[in-house]
Amino acid sequence: MRLVRSLSKTYNLREDRIGLMGFSSGGHLSAMEATSLAEGRPNANDPVELFSDGSDFPILGYPWLNAM
Repeated sequence: MRLVRSLSKTYNLREDRIGLMGFSSGGHLSAMEATSLAEGRPNANDPVELFSDGSDFPILGYPWLNAM
């Protein structure tokens, strides 16, 4: 997610509107990614680390959520 955000200007994407979609076990992974956010580190040496690793919205298709 951080890599996608760091390349958003290159691919003409809105940095604040990046989502993740998953079905079944992918829905489970999308839900976990959407709920375990880490903010970017403003003093990082790696430019990718400057961005948040969370998605702005999840799209969950029949997710398996029992393990959450």
